[in-house]
Amino acid sequence: MQLKGYEVWISCDGKPLPEHCIQPEGHDGKTLACFIPSECGKSFVIEWRDSVKQSHLRFVTTIDGTEVGGNRCIPGGRGMREGVRTDPSTRKPFKFANLLTFAADDEEMLGTPSHEKLGQIEVTVSRIRAECRLVQRTWSNGFRPTEAVHERSKKAGVHCVALGQECRVATSRTQPHSTPLNPREGHVAKFIFRYRPLPLLQAQGIVSIPGAANVKPVVTKSCPDEVDEASSVASTSRRARKRSRHEVDKDSEDVKPDVSAVVVDDESDLEGLKVCWLYLIAPLLPREN
Repeated sequence: MQLKGYEVWISCDGKPLPEHCIQPEGHDGKTLACFIPSECGKSFVIEWRDSVKQSHLRFVTTIDGTEVGGNRCIPGGRGMREGVRTDPSTRKPFKFANLLTFAADDEEMLGTPSHEKLGQIEVTVSRIRAECRLVQRTWSNGFRPTEAVHERSKKAGVHCVALGQECRVATSRTQPHSTPLNPREGHVAKFIFRYRPLPLLQAQGIVSIPGAANVKPVVTKSCPDEVDEASSVASTSRRARKRSRHEVDKDSEDVKPDVSAVVVDDESDLEGLKVCWLYLIAPLLPREN
């Protein structure tokens, strides 16, 4: 997604994930949101690019309602966040995972505030000063994957973000501490990615199903024009001939001829029906003494 010269996207296996239903949110014109398909077990990377090229920037990432840290970006630069550090020399990557659920009778656990932003990746962009100072890294406030939710929660059935296998990275015991360029300005852009399993996005109509647009619905009409008048008159004639051959028991109850299959479309059809009645059907009807 792109907004005001800033671009943020989520990539998986080296390719950007498709973005669906991109639309602004809020009333300040600073927020864009979209849906992206997630696949369980797949690692992903959050990437960004600055096309404004005027200020140093800070990109802060929040996943499932938990802030995972910020990254500096020089004017016109680009960067990424692959995961979180677990100690000075190791890091765990982000990955999509199935959300675990549990069954319980405690109704108070339904819809807890910690689940409001589940299935959501947010990236805010703020302008910062060029100078910064280094501070000691802390590991106690690192990202923690979402725990199991109640099976009746509205979030059940979606994915969450977990951490992958730990890997070695360059040792770093400090991190930069940035100062806002204008404390009253706040963020200049915000990007919201709502990730869902692809089948769920298709079921909700957010992503189209391949080939569905080429299937035309079959419409069955029921009107007199589609009735074959010739077959209707012929069927009436056959029933009349059977009765003339005494195939109907005289002692049985009189059966009235079925003319419901005959469809009258115009005056010519009506005239044909009169002929059929006079010469084929009327002679078979009982006469009054």
